[in-house]
Amino acid sequence: MRYRYVPVTPEPDPEAFEMRLTFDTASGELLKWLGLTPVGRIGFDFTADRKRP
Repeated sequence: MRYRYVPVTPEPDPEAFEMRLTFDTASGELLKWLGLTPVGRIGFDFTADRKRP
C-alpha cells in the first residue's frame, strides 16, 4: 500500500511524505514500512520478527 501526505503550509511547493507499507496477503501482518521524507529515508523490516515454521 502506498500513502502520500502533502502538508498544508503557507510555503510554496511543500515537499510530500511518502510511506510504502508491505503486508502479508494471507495474514494481513505488516512486513515492511518504508518512509520517504524531505530529509531522508526511514525503514522498518518486521520479517525477522515473524515465526518461521
